[in-house]
Amino acid sequence: EASLAEAASAHKATADARQQELTALQSTARKLEEQLEQKQAALHSAQDQAAAQDQALHQARADLAAQRAVQTQLEARLQELAAAESRGREAEARAQALQQDLAAAQRRVTVLTESETQLRSKQEEQQQQ
Repeated sequence: EASLAEAASAHKATADARQQELTALQSTARKLEEQLEQKQAALHSAQDQAAAQDQALHQARADLAAQRAVQTQLEARLQELAAAESRGREAEARAQALQQDLAAAQRRVTVLTESETQLRSKQEEQQQQ
């Protein structure tokens, strides 16, 4: 009877030890599940942030492409304006040359008119003589 009680006591001690191990393992399993859930939440958050950053990067690239297109248009317009300015300077130079030619022609007309007047005067004098 004593050995039966000892065996029962040993069996109960073993059962209690196994129950404690089981409880410890269940506690560890719950902690690991919580850690897994936290890590999964952190992973989802990181994935969301990465997706947002990726979208921001795509938007930045689209903005950059649009800005480059605008810059190209502005550079082309600047070249057009520079060419127009050059043509304007050339036209101004031609206009000045034409004004100088006109002034020279007016001076020649004045000289010829004076010469004609002098010749008429001489002719009149000769005719009167």
